[in-house]
Amino acid sequence: MQGAEVSLDGLWEFRRDNESTWQRIVVPGSWEHAILDVTWSGIGWYRQRVQVPPSFSGNAVWLVFGAVSYHCRVFVDDVEVGQHTGMGDSFACD
Repeated sequence: MQGAEVSLDGLWEFRRDNESTWQRIVVPGSWEHAILDVTWSGIGWYRQRVQVPPSFSGNAVWLVFGAVSYHCRVFVDDVEVGQHTGMGDSFACD
């Protein structure tokens, strides 16, 4: 099925690298708004469980990010599938 899309907007989980507790965060959005601590800087993790529709079987699947700031690494099932560096740029990985 060419051109089909699934929006991943909504509730995700976020945690700082040095924490073990995940908290809910709305995406699109930034962690600064969710955790109300604009003074913190460091590594943060977002995660989301995604169900790929059966109609996608046999087709390439792309993850498209509307904006990421500044550097990110994208993992699917613990396998790195892409990286991006830039200020608020969109990007995609397959």
